Amino acid sequence: MNKGKKGNCPNQDVETGNRKSRLTQWGMAHMLGWLIMTSFELECHIGGEIFWIIVLLQNPSSLQLELTNLPIYQSGKGYKAISKALGLPRTTVRGIIYKWPKHGTVENLPRSGRPTKITPRVQRQLIQEVTKDPTTTSKELQASLASVKLLKFADDTTVIGLIQDGDESAYRQEVEQLAAWCSLNNLELNTLKTVEMIVDFRRNTRALPPLTIMNSTVPTVESFRFLGTTISQDLKWDTHIDATIKKAQQRLYFLRQLRKFNLPQELLTQFYSAVIESVRFMSITVWFGSATKSDIRRLQRTVRTAERIIGAPLPTLQELYTSRVRKRALKITLDPSHPGHILFDLLPSGRRYRAATTRTARHKNSFFPQAIYLLNS
Repeated sequence: MNKGKKGNCPNQDVETGNRKSRLTQWGMAHMLGWLIMTSFELECHIGGEIFWIIVLLQNPSSLQLELTNLPIYQSGKGYKAISKALGLPRTTVRGIIYKWPKHGTVENLPRSGRPTKITPRVQRQLIQEVTKDPTTTSKELQASLASVKLLKFADDTTVIGLIQDGDESAYRQEVEQLAAWCSLNNLELNTLKTVEMIVDFRRNTRALPPLTIMNSTVPTVESFRFLGTTISQDLKWDTHIDATIKKAQQRLYFLRQLRKFNLPQELLTQFYSAVIESVRFMSITVWFGSATKSDIRRLQRTVRTAERIIGAPLPTLQELYTSRVRKRALKITLDPSHPGHILFDLLPSGRRYRAATTRTARHKNSFFPQAIYLLNS
């Protein structure tokens, strides 16, 4: 073991454990201290046999520096001797020596890599803490009027109001309550990303006064994107289908590149289902029934293009729509808490569902009437 050179300079290089460390003199309350920054064992002499160790102790209020006089009569004193003299755990002394020179702190730092698995005991503790100190959740935000519905998903909130006889007081009242609730719970509504869309199929329509939130006027739009699906005020799906076809054409390029590498058909089909079909036919149960024949032909054309690239047949739009509607409808019938569960009313025979009463083709081609029709067929 190489011993350090003796001297009285406050900034002196000392070799400890085959590693150089710089000793920096600190002043506190007119006393001299030495911050020992080493790894492994502390073996050094600095012009004598007595020096000062600065121990960092953390109390609940602040992080303080405390000077402790520790005489070392011979070299070879390590973590065990220091921890015994200071009355501190050996791990605390080791953490001070390791963490302070590198990070400037002795607090536990977040680990990189894979997170630690939460044990059942830690899970119970977390649940108890949440129970004792509950926080604000979106479940507390509920519509108070029957003519207004609130749709919430993550940080996205949509207010739907039914306006009858030109009376929109209930709708505006619910919007005001939403803004007040957010302000009360320290949440901020981003009015720059807030839009209003009016769906009105009456022959004689009149302009409605603009909606105002927190002294900001909400713009009125003809269509907006809701959870990945573009909804238009005329409830037509041309805009949404145009966007999905554009995305599909861009991703077909990657399918062609994979084909050039001679990937098997099975992998190409899986790539098509995961990357192209999942985007192109997202929410197909909502818009396919009301899509025009021209839009369906355009979508089917992209399917045929993918079939030629893969070299294998793919399911048609009608097959996808039928299978997904059946699957979704069966889930709703088995979930009594679903809002649409009451629409699936079994007849006395117990084999068929009561058909939905529709007055317009738009309603007839929507999800619930079509789902009941497919379950009965």
